[in-house]
Amino acid sequence: MSSIVIKRDGHDEKYDELKLSSSVLSTNISCGVDQKTAETIAQSVVRAFNEWLGDKKHVTSTEIRSQVYELIRPYSSDVAFVYQKHRNVK
Repeated sequence: MSSIVIKRDGHDEKYDELKLSSSVLSTNISCGVDQKTAETIAQSVVRAFNEWLGDKKHVTSTEIRSQVYELIRPYSSDVAFVYQKHRNVK
């Protein structure tokens, strides 16, 4: 089953594991983590997030950001902080 993500502006979209992985990866790299380590962290975080997500039908982008923050934090509190505070500007 696919989960639906409720975005901050109210629209929804299908959960995209690749989008989450890319976000975690790019945040790590932007904070100076080497490529291989960043990839390993991204894979671990996505795997753990998917376990947390389970069979939830809906999840908010805020819940995703909070959960992923908690999953990144053991690797680096600095990377977790940047991930939590970064917002896409439209």
